[in-house]
Amino acid sequence: MALAAMAATARATAAVKVCYAGRLGPCSSSLAFDLGASRMRSSPSLLRIHPYSSQSQSQSQSQSQSQSQSQSQSQSQSQSQSQSQSQSQPPVFTFKPATTPSKPMPKPFFVTTPIFYVNAAPHIGHLHSDLVADVLARYHAWRYRGWSPFSLSSSSSSTSLPESVQPIFSTGTDEHGLKIQKVAETSGEDPKALCDRISMRFRDLANAANLSHTHFIRTTEPQHAEAVREIWRRLQEGGYIYKGEHSGWYAVSDEAFYTETQIRERIDPKTGEKHMESIETGQRVEWSSEESYKFRLSLFRDALLTWHTSSRPLPPSFSPSSTTTTTTTTNDRFTTPLQPPSQHDALIAELESGPLPDLSVSRPRSRLHWGIPVPGDEEGHTIYVWIDALVNYLTVTGFPWKTATTSGDGGGGEEGKDEWEGSAWPADVHVVGKDIIRFHAIYWPAMLMAAKLPLPRHIVAHAHWTMNKSKMSKSLGNVVDPFVALQQFRPHPPSSTSPPTTTTTGESSNWGSVDVLRWYLMRIGGNLATDSDYNESILREYHRKNLQSQIGGLTSRALAPKVLQRLTDGQEGRQEEMAEVKVPRPSPVLPEDENLERQIKELAGVFDTYMQRFQLSKALQAVHDAVAEANKLITRLEPWSAHASLSTVQRAVYYSTETLRLAGLLLGATVMPERMAVLLDRLDLQGQQHQQEQEQEQGQEVTTWEGAQTLRDVVSLRFRTDGQKMEPLFPPLPSPPPHASSPGQKEPKKGSKKGRLPTS
Repeated sequence: MALAAMAATARATAAVKVCYAGRLGPCSSSLAFDLGASRMRSSPSLLRIHPYSSQSQSQSQSQSQSQSQSQSQSQSQSQSQSQSQSQSQPPVFTFKPATTPSKPMPKPFFVTTPIFYVNAAPHIGHLHSDLVADVLARYHAWRYRGWSPFSLSSSSSSTSLPESVQPIFSTGTDEHGLKIQKVAETSGEDPKALCDRISMRFRDLANAANLSHTHFIRTTEPQHAEAVREIWRRLQEGGYIYKGEHSGWYAVSDEAFYTETQIRERIDPKTGEKHMESIETGQRVEWSSEESYKFRLSLFRDALLTWHTSSRPLPPSFSPSSTTTTTTTTNDRFTTPLQPPSQHDALIAELESGPLPDLSVSRPRSRLHWGIPVPGDEEGHTIYVWIDALVNYLTVTGFPWKTATTSGDGGGGEEGKDEWEGSAWPADVHVVGKDIIRFHAIYWPAMLMAAKLPLPRHIVAHAHWTMNKSKMSKSLGNVVDPFVALQQFRPHPPSSTSPPTTTTTGESSNWGSVDVLRWYLMRIGGNLATDSDYNESILREYHRKNLQSQIGGLTSRALAPKVLQRLTDGQEGRQEEMAEVKVPRPSPVLPEDENLERQIKELAGVFDTYMQRFQLSKALQAVHDAVAEANKLITRLEPWSAHASLSTVQRAVYYSTETLRLAGLLLGATVMPERMAVLLDRLDLQGQQHQQEQEQEQGQEVTTWEGAQTLRDVVSLRFRTDGQKMEPLFPPLPSPPPHASSPGQKEPKKGSKKGRLPTS
């Protein structure tokens, strides 16, 4: 057969192995929440599964007669159980969106990263996924007190939310597969010991980046194997798994199948013979087939299209001026399951382009033994990554759940509790890289539908990082080591001759914070839709202009003792070491102040809108825009000038400190938890005692989501009167190392290779 014809056949018939960065990305224990007997029956994101009718089953079998015949031939080689399942093939899958429950009960917000494949050390892309999930987890902990907003009743008031709960944030490592098996064999190391070593590097990265993760899951854990076997059992009992044939381009030396995009045509220079080879390894590939269990993905195309295009309820919007929440159903492009909208459009085009081939979900155990054996065929086949890795999201929630019995229809029937009641399932957000969208937006929801389980609410795909507009590559020496970057962009501590820390409560000012890199990666890479270029020079420029000059500069000018001293005239305590001033809200608002007042009054709402749409960069930019406007005002008013009137000083201090309060709350609840804690401390808002004092005094909250939507009637500030200089909020970054003459230049290796996967 000609190579072109073989390639065409491959495209039409094969469901072959796809190699992708990160594969599919914290939990050593099961998770169950006892939220009472009246647990949520369903949620707006759950899909009610229709029972199959005999008529639709007959029609489906008639339409796929030829496929059933070919499958029945392969079934003769399998167990009798597999034969009966193949003969009773289920119909094409259909569903409709479930209705909103009348009395839902809250569940914790649940966000995940992909689990990272342990075939190499962590890179900046892994950190990017981690930070997107961390920002969402932290924000929901502050905005919704840790609860999933979509599980909250539309009649709940802003003051009647349940007590705070910790959001569930899982990350981890994918540790099965042929690559790990081969490396372990080559190095003479036990595969589990190898995974233990590399997995620890990803755990170290999560800790180094100050992630708020609650679970770090590993696919080699026994509880995960139990969850995978249970999903396999459900898919097989439903008739969605059968034994068939898996075909593709196979490299004998690599012991791996490759897709059309992973191979190329080559001509032997000696013989002139044409052949195909792997782009990655250069090894010759041949068209090959092998026995494999397959998942009936072909039955789910229409159901997936319906799910991805259905209207979604927006999250409740709690307003302090209203006693109820509002939930709106809309066709807004930002409410579809897959985000951002550009990725949604691409996926819909793919689903509409033609039928989906069935998916190979096993490999012969003779070739791949480092994995979970197929139940009932433990000696013959190993469960492949499509099921193994994806099920980690269920494992984190304690699946298989044993606290309730399913109602049978997967949609929350009244005859009994749904089995997931009391758990964190379904996931609110799966954070993934754009290269693994197919696995999370097609394979995963199809498997959940087949298993009659609720679907995730959102799949958020982020773009990649480049260096000098080029893809990061080890051969080019432009791969960013996240450990090096986190250390490189920690601010220098004050010198030994500098004054001691001057925070009002005496707390540490966190000179070693990693917030700068966290902020930069989300400020630049938080647009998600397009690739972002990693450039150290731009990072330093952004730090200088946005953090040091804008937020840091406004803090230094608004809280300068020389300025605040002007407000103590005639007040008691002026001669004390610490003085306190109270600044009333300007009234009436002068025309030249109207723009800033409106901007900061609306800031929390604007920020929230962008966060709900996963437009992280725009959310951060909204904060910086408000800070820039406040800097313009204080520059214009010059409160440090001897000619400034008392009312002018009050206006400058009030609007500047209120802007800083909101910036501290919004940035502190997302990207800069450590540095913004220092800022809030300087505003006398850090620490429970200070918060309670101000809230009791003013009769309003000042650090909560509700408090962020209103401006204070009076700003209370304390400052030192001994002339001691305040530390800069954002000190200078360390100078770049001498060898780093330009971004993208290959960095010399540092330290030992311990923790890095040996090359094969």
